[in-house]
Amino acid sequence: MRYLALFILTLCMLFSCSNQDVHKCQWSQLNYTEPTCFKAGEAKYKCIFCDKTKTVPINKLKHDFVTIEVGDSSFLAECTNCKSKMAIDSSHDEHSLEYYSRNGNSVTFRCSVCNHAETHTGTLGWKRISGMDVYGISTDNEFFEITAPIGTIGPAGGIIFYDCDKDNDKFKNDGFVSTECGWRYLETSKNYLSIQNDKPSIEKPTKSKFIQGYFRKGSEDDNLRVNGTTSYKFANCTVDNLGYGKSNTEKLVNAYKDNGLYCYEDANGDATTTECAVLLCNSLVHSNNGYTYSDWFLPSAYEVRQAFYELSEHPDFLVDSTKEATISTSSEKSESKITLNDTEYPGSEVMHNFNTSNMKTSSKIRSTALYVLPMRQVPCKTEV
Repeated sequence: MRYLALFILTLCMLFSCSNQDVHKCQWSQLNYTEPTCFKAGEAKYKCIFCDKTKTVPINKLKHDFVTIEVGDSSFLAECTNCKSKMAIDSSHDEHSLEYYSRNGNSVTFRCSVCNHAETHTGTLGWKRISGMDVYGISTDNEFFEITAPIGTIGPAGGIIFYDCDKDNDKFKNDGFVSTECGWRYLETSKNYLSIQNDKPSIEKPTKSKFIQGYFRKGSEDDNLRVNGTTSYKFANCTVDNLGYGKSNTEKLVNAYKDNGLYCYEDANGDATTTECAVLLCNSLVHSNNGYTYSDWFLPSAYEVRQAFYELSEHPDFLVDSTKEATISTSSEKSESKITLNDTEYPGSEVMHNFNTSNMKTSSKIRSTALYVLPMRQVPCKTEV
């Protein structure tokens, strides 16, 4: 009985979210409480792999007062959110200015207490502050941080297509908060991946394609998933979810590192290659505005989907490259067996892709050459 109890305890530890070597929690929203001017809201999430839950507080709304009546020595302001009223002395000058709106190269900040507003005109863009890329407006004397709109050219020269603090995923809330996860935006390269001067590059439009590659311990061994087995486990395999392309890439690269930092070209045989999609994305180095970025990854299926939903009409996205294509992803298939074109394959030999023609995920064997669209997370400070 003692050994049985120890065995059961070990199983519980393996499938517990507290054991981060086994899996990383992925959050699905349970419910959401809207904040008001007087009470904070909250979003509750549950891990799709286990019973762990978390609650993310949402700051209460700040009063948005506008003047509705002007007197001799004071004016009456009303909050546009909660309709509460406040009499403010006309001499009020300790303004608490916050970002309000943008018009071209001008940004308006408005006092959260009264109707006072200031408009600053300058240059919009990214600025390196304490090692972080921050988006805002630079005037002659100051820099004001503001939210980067979707479609903005990113700090690494790509395009911003997702803001985790706004949860602009068209399909579901992602459960990420920048102050917790350490990143704010997802940035996609403008071009597909190519090889230039024997190195991975995103400098120029290209029609290059790369395989996803097979993972196995030796040429005669079974093809495996990143967890080192032929069985899919949510806890330690790669996933489709938005926000997980980076961790997917880390898992795939680590699997290939264990095997000598190369992957097999075909489901059988001993031919290997270092020119597979995930290894090329992981080794990509790209410079922009005097800074070098080496944190690119092979995106998940839903990250590719989100990018094409947001940027399909963007003038700088995949210029001179085909947009109706099948795109490589870092997402493994969960099925044990998959039939493609009347042929049955083990699930470990097939990967998820994204078909831009119908905007849906699809499946291809891992030796299929596909377009590759590197992405990166734009880091930000986390709460201590």
